[in-house]
Amino acid sequence: MKGTKNPTTLWLASSKASDQSYLDEFIEQKKQIDSKTTLVIDQPQWVVRTDKDSPIKFPVAIGNKFMENCLLPKNASEELIQSYIQKGYRILNVPIGYWESFNQDLDGALRDIAGVSVGPSSSFISGARLNACVIEGLNNPFTKEIIEVGDDPNDLQQYYNFFNLESIPKDKMQKPLYIHIDPSLSGDKTGIAGVWIIGKKAGQNGESGRDLQFQLAFSVSVKAPRGHQVSFEKTRNFIRWLRQVGFNIRAISADTF
Repeated sequence: MKGTKNPTTLWLASSKASDQSYLDEFIEQKKQIDSKTTLVIDQPQWVVRTDKDSPIKFPVAIGNKFMENCLLPKNASEELIQSYIQKGYRILNVPIGYWESFNQDLDGALRDIAGVSVGPSSSFISGARLNACVIEGLNNPFTKEIIEVGDDPNDLQQYYNFFNLESIPKDKMQKPLYIHIDPSLSGDKTGIAGVWIIGKKAGQNGESGRDLQFQLAFSVSVKAPRGHQVSFEKTRNFIRWLRQVGFNIRAISADTF
């Protein structure tokens, strides 16, 4: 240290991955806390390397975790582009020299060439397939997708304080419930999700098939407050509370930690 400063430079370079990856969250945190001492360069290849740019460009429609990224035709009309914008897409104009790369692997080119983080679901489940599973009117009983609860002795919050029990249909309470936990301490979030077995899928001729039919009961991410850790005890308390209020828990699994 030199007085109150550390006269060194730390370089952190990485390709984009998921829009919920550690690096993306780290950058956003630095922008908020250390904006005066942190320089963030987040640009496509053709902006950093101007020799790779071209006046001829083709449009790419960038979606989110619910909408698939789309490669639009090279000569896409303004009407077509505007229709994607109205759907919620963001349009990126890419130099024509990258057409083959984007045509072969759109998500990979967006990450590695354009520096765009893609939705985490697109690596395994496409946005279109995800939308096909949506049931209108079925809501997550957790009032927040991410709750900030930790192990501070003065932190009296429990996970069930953010759980709206009244939103659970009465006919679901006795359905077999299976819970999975993706645990963490700090720096990452703990994920907790539960699914019901609601029956069997219909087979041929309307008969009951063998494949089980599942429905998401709830999901939540738990983030530790700054300077603290996620509480394993509060995770156990939440499971015990679910049993106390009448959920039919059959099994609980967790990732290795």
